[in-house]
Amino acid sequence: MKKIALLFLICSFCVNLKAQTEGEYINHDSLYNVWVDQTKSPLSRTEAFKTYIWDNYLFSDPDSAIVLSKQMFDFGFKKTFPKAINQSLTLVGIALSIQGKYQQAMRFTNKSLQASEIVKDSTGISENCVLLGVIFDEQGNYPRALENYNRALTIDEKIGYEVGIAMSLNNIGNIYINQGNYAKALEYYERALVIDEKLGVKQGIATETSNISGIYKMLGNKELAMEYAVRAYKISEEIGDNEAMPGMLNSIGALYFEQGDFAEALSYYEQSLEINSAFENPRGLAQTYKAIGNLHLQSKNFSRAIENCEITLKLAKEVGLLEIEQGACYCLYKGYKSVGETSKALAFYEQSIKLKDKIYNEENTQKLTRLEMQYEFDKKESEAKAEQDKKDAIAKKEIQRQKLVRNAFVSGFIAVLLFAAVFFVQRNKISKEKERSEELLLNILPEETAKELKEKGSADAQLIEQVTVLFTDFKGFTAISEKLSPKALVKDLHECFSAF
Repeated sequence: MKKIALLFLICSFCVNLKAQTEGEYINHDSLYNVWVDQTKSPLSRTEAFKTYIWDNYLFSDPDSAIVLSKQMFDFGFKKTFPKAINQSLTLVGIALSIQGKYQQAMRFTNKSLQASEIVKDSTGISENCVLLGVIFDEQGNYPRALENYNRALTIDEKIGYEVGIAMSLNNIGNIYINQGNYAKALEYYERALVIDEKLGVKQGIATETSNISGIYKMLGNKELAMEYAVRAYKISEEIGDNEAMPGMLNSIGALYFEQGDFAEALSYYEQSLEINSAFENPRGLAQTYKAIGNLHLQSKNFSRAIENCEITLKLAKEVGLLEIEQGACYCLYKGYKSVGETSKALAFYEQSIKLKDKIYNEENTQKLTRLEMQYEFDKKESEAKAEQDKKDAIAKKEIQRQKLVRNAFVSGFIAVLLFAAVFFVQRNKISKEKERSEELLLNILPEETAKELKEKGSADAQLIEQVTVLFTDFKGFTAISEKLSPKALVKDLHECFSAF
């Protein structure tokens, strides 16, 4: 069931690929023509060649896919175009994983990861982390697998890449099922299924449905297990997913095996074997031969059981599949014990125990627990930080508002002060001018008359019975005025007038 993890990665990569190229290219010949057309942009050429390799070689002829990917790598290096380098390394990593060459796949995937990190390609980083997780998963290194799955999940949640989120949730579920934590595994599978059903990603739906079927099988609910397994197979058959179909067939065969219908189970296993053989998939072949070996063991056909489990062990060792290798050793132990070859049985039993301890040791379990707690802690810390940032932004905005209000108040207060100062200055000037006017008026008119003019704006005529009238003239004034300046003349007149 968990081996669908790699297929799900491939499906996700394919969804991303189709989204980039849909409607742009018509057929495979046109894709290749775009690749060799030097007038096209590096991005167009890279995307076209990637689709060409994907559709024509990656699954049917991985070796040719690797050769063509090398051309893409050289192109990217020559044009200084990191995306082509990254995509070529990713394709090589997937091709090697399909072939079961996990150490080489890991080397190329790490290079692709470094290239993605240099150009800060979040989607590329996530995809490579998932592929690394799958490789570690296949080798039984579950802590390292979970570490990479969690990193991919964190990145995809940050950028909102839902296809990637579903993929990582599914793969994390695989880790938990290997540890026997079926409730946790089911939780992750169902979360992934909800996302893929919303997006309409049929490959993902088939994967998660098949995995949920396996959970119900282990929980003893055979009816639900069969319902989900058949649904998963029909979806894979509908979309022509020959990579996933063998695993679906194995799941249905296993359910018939649980019911004691060995003939029906074997027919499904043989269909799976036929597809895996056509695609030369060592991982799928090892898994199916193991299922057939256990079936013959249960039906007491021990020679056939030993034959199939020997093939399983050989394939598992070639590609480093620890879990399948452990299962094959246990099958051989039971087979050789049943035919009376006790020394071989004991050797395989001891080998089985060693492999089981290696896969499920306490240290690995503790590491998985720590990684799970770390992911949850990081996630909560990130959410808390986001909430605090939100509060800080609101507080900052409020401070800015208060600052504007304060500045407006201060500006208004200053304006009022300036206005008041101007007002008081003007009032003082007016007051002084008014005093001078009154002095001048009193100097010319009697006080009573002056007061009446100020109050009424006019003065009534009065009868004064006795007055003295003085008429005077300045002798020679005209001649004097011609000799004096205007200032000196006014000064003389003022002195005379004051004397009078």
